[in-house]
Amino acid sequence: MKKLIYKTLCAVLCACVAASSAALPAGAVGTLNKDSEICEGSVIKCGKTLVTLVNNFKKNKTRIYRSKLSGKGLKLVDKAEIYSDAQLYSVGDRVYYRKGEKLVGYKPKTGKKSGGVELDPDDEFKLKDKKGFLINVKGVCANGFVVEYRGEGLCLVDFEGNRTVISPKKDNVYIASADNYVFYYKAEKKKSSRYVCGVYRYEAGAGKAEKVSSFSTIKKPSAKPDFAFAYVGKKKLCFTAGTVSSGAFEGCLYSMNRDGGQLKTVKENTSGNITPGKGCGYISCADAKGNYFIYKLTEDGKLKSKLKYTNGNYPLISYTTEKDSAVAIEVSRFNYGYNVYTLPKIKKAKGKKQFDADSRITNKHTGNVLVSPTISGSAGDLVLLTYGIYSYGSDNSLENVYDCETYLINARSGNKKLIDR
Repeated sequence: MKKLIYKTLCAVLCACVAASSAALPAGAVGTLNKDSEICEGSVIKCGKTLVTLVNNFKKNKTRIYRSKLSGKGLKLVDKAEIYSDAQLYSVGDRVYYRKGEKLVGYKPKTGKKSGGVELDPDDEFKLKDKKGFLINVKGVCANGFVVEYRGEGLCLVDFEGNRTVISPKKDNVYIASADNYVFYYKAEKKKSSRYVCGVYRYEAGAGKAEKVSSFSTIKKPSAKPDFAFAYVGKKKLCFTAGTVSSGAFEGCLYSMNRDGGQLKTVKENTSGNITPGKGCGYISCADAKGNYFIYKLTEDGKLKSKLKYTNGNYPLISYTTEKDSAVAIEVSRFNYGYNVYTLPKIKKAKGKKQFDADSRITNKHTGNVLVSPTISGSAGDLVLLTYGIYSYGSDNSLENVYDCETYLINARSGNKKLIDR
């Protein structure tokens, strides 16, 4: 059970991101918890409206909601199947979400939905097979959506549904989009105890992708790097690249120009996730002594203002907002779950307790029970958080979802609203 709790803690602190931040304002980030089998989601501002997507695995449904920016006036917009790439994408005055083999365009201002973008106009790929999903949406750029097709690599699907191959290889890892460029990397060789990865840039309408940079991984990684999480600033594109081993992220933080040049290793052994801040991002790491740190990542790719959280000094900040408030967690007294706090300011270590794991357990909860949050993004001070009670088998496989409630929580005020269960 300790192994399971450790893995879940790493999943909360080091969320693996599949979505690009390029469609958001410069300096913003989006997040998706890749490790979680329970609930994923997305929340995004579009004009004066907040649009929220919730994946509820207990009921096997994806629900899309709209509300005021405060979270009030919640209304159901649509329902869809659950996909591993469930995410919202903001393009101009529209918000796109996946429904079947389409990305539906929704205009919050008018409430109207368009026919959407066909993900597979040639009908070559099934939705999924026994190995998983054949079609995955990785991100969005000014020219359309970046989509990964099993057997065909990365493609650009424009807003008319036309598909152009970016890279035909399976093992290419999407980084992000910035301006008119799409970036991805691939591990090309092993030098000494590190992998050397090439960074490639694709420009829509300019032919095939070209190699623009390269970077080295951490020493002696357990596997090839297989994901990236990006923060797109006004001057730099920063990203983490690595893999997850035993629930822990193995990787580094890098920065490069928005055209892919001047790539630098900013810091080794960081978390995989960069969370939003006021004109900045935040990233956490730990040292060999068990001390946790959170760094401020500036838009020019530099780390500043390190805050230290010593081992056992809870709550630990797990997610920050674009207004510098935060959500933090601590291990519960009986060590089978996590309590959740809201912090009005990142520098303030104590805040309002929102969820108590121990009080949630009853006699009906049997087996290896875990009470855990999944944080799926934020807008302003509002954080999208699912708090659930789950049971796992001896092999750490999910057995039962006892409870699965999703909230919009104001990290500054501590107010919360239940939006899905």
